[in-house]
Amino acid sequence: MEHTTKRPLVLSTPPHVFDGITTQKVMLNVVIALVPTLIASFVIFGWRALLVTAVTTAACVLFEYLWCLLRKTPPWSRACCWPSTYPPPSRCTWR
Repeated sequence: MEHTTKRPLVLSTPPHVFDGITTQKVMLNVVIALVPTLIASFVIFGWRALLVTAVTTAACVLFEYLWCLLRKTPPWSRACCWPSTYPPPSRCTWR
Protein backbone atom coordinates (compact mmCIF):
# COMPACT_ATOMS: atom_id res chain seq x y z
CA MET A 1 0.00 0.00 0.00
CA GLU A 2 1.28 3.41 -0.96
CA HIS A 3 1.70 6.12 1.59
CA THR A 4 -0.10 9.29 0.56
CA THR A 5 -0.02 12.60 2.25
CA LYS A 6 -3.35 13.66 3.58
CA ARG A 7 -4.56 17.03 2.47
CA PRO A 8 -7.15 18.86 4.52
CA LEU A 9 -10.71 18.76 3.25
CA VAL A 10 -11.75 22.22 2.16
CA LEU A 11 -15.46 22.99 2.21
CA SER A 12 -16.70 26.01 0.34
CA THR A 13 -19.88 27.32 -1.19
CA PRO A 14 -20.38 27.07 -4.96
CA PRO A 15 -19.00 27.94 -7.43
CA HIS A 16 -15.93 25.88 -6.65
CA VAL A 17 -14.25 26.91 -9.90
CA PHE A 18 -14.33 30.55 -10.86
CA ASP A 19 -13.77 31.60 -14.45
CA GLY A 20 -14.95 35.20 -14.32
CA ILE A 21 -18.43 34.72 -15.76
CA THR A 22 -21.13 36.47 -13.78
CA THR A 23 -24.58 35.21 -12.92
CA GLN A 24 -26.04 37.84 -15.22
CA LYS A 25 -24.04 36.46 -18.16
CA VAL A 26 -25.10 32.90 -17.36
CA MET A 27 -28.76 33.87 -17.20
CA LEU A 28 -28.44 35.77 -20.50
CA ASN A 29 -27.07 32.59 -22.08
CA VAL A 30 -30.03 30.65 -20.68
CA VAL A 31 -32.52 33.13 -22.14
CA ILE A 32 -30.75 33.03 -25.52
CA ALA A 33 -30.83 29.23 -25.47
CA LEU A 34 -34.55 29.18 -24.66
CA VAL A 35 -35.66 31.59 -27.40
CA PRO A 36 -35.67 28.92 -30.16
CA THR A 37 -37.74 26.58 -27.98
CA LEU A 38 -40.22 29.37 -27.27
CA ILE A 39 -40.54 30.07 -30.99
CA ALA A 40 -40.96 26.35 -31.72
CA SER A 41 -43.61 26.00 -29.02
CA PHE A 42 -45.52 28.92 -30.54
CA VAL A 43 -45.35 27.36 -34.00
CA ILE A 44 -46.38 23.90 -32.76
CA PHE A 45 -48.90 24.74 -30.01
CA GLY A 46 -50.06 28.24 -30.89
CA TRP A 47 -50.55 31.35 -28.78
CA ARG A 48 -51.43 29.34 -25.64
CA ALA A 49 -47.79 28.30 -25.31
CA LEU A 50 -46.87 31.99 -25.02
CA LEU A 51 -49.68 32.47 -22.50
CA VAL A 52 -48.38 29.62 -20.34
CA THR A 53 -44.85 31.06 -20.53
CA ALA A 54 -46.06 34.54 -19.56
CA VAL A 55 -48.18 33.26 -16.65
CA THR A 56 -45.42 31.06 -15.22
CA THR A 57 -42.83 33.84 -15.55
CA ALA A 58 -45.15 36.31 -13.81
CA ALA A 59 -45.83 33.77 -11.05
CA CYS A 60 -42.09 33.25 -10.50
CA VAL A 61 -41.45 36.99 -10.21
CA LEU A 62 -44.42 37.41 -7.86
CA PHE A 63 -43.38 34.57 -5.56
CA GLU A 64 -39.80 35.83 -5.45
CA TYR A 65 -41.12 39.25 -4.43
CA LEU A 66 -43.33 37.67 -1.74
CA TRP A 67 -40.37 35.62 -0.50
CA CYS A 68 -38.34 38.83 -0.16
CA LEU A 69 -41.16 40.41 1.82
CA LEU A 70 -41.36 37.35 4.07
CA ARG A 71 -37.61 37.44 4.75
CA LYS A 72 -37.68 41.25 5.12
CA THR A 73 -34.92 41.77 2.57
CA PRO A 74 -34.81 44.20 -0.36
CA PRO A 75 -36.54 42.70 -3.41
CA TRP A 76 -34.24 41.25 -6.07
CA SER A 77 -31.09 41.49 -4.01
CA ARG A 78 -28.57 38.72 -3.52
CA ALA A 79 -29.49 38.54 0.14
CA CYS A 80 -33.11 37.86 -0.74
CA CYS A 81 -32.39 34.85 -2.89
CA TRP A 82 -29.53 33.33 -0.91
CA PRO A 83 -30.71 30.24 1.00
CA SER A 84 -30.78 30.80 4.74
CA THR A 85 -29.00 27.48 5.38
CA TYR A 86 -25.77 28.65 3.74
CA PRO A 87 -23.52 31.51 4.73
CA PRO A 88 -23.70 34.39 2.26
CA PRO A 89 -20.75 35.04 -0.04
CA SER A 90 -18.45 37.85 1.02
CA ARG A 91 -19.57 40.07 -1.89
CA CYS A 92 -23.20 39.74 -0.80
CA THR A 93 -24.76 42.33 1.42
CA TRP A 94 -26.42 40.48 4.26
CA ARG A 95 -28.70 42.02 6.82
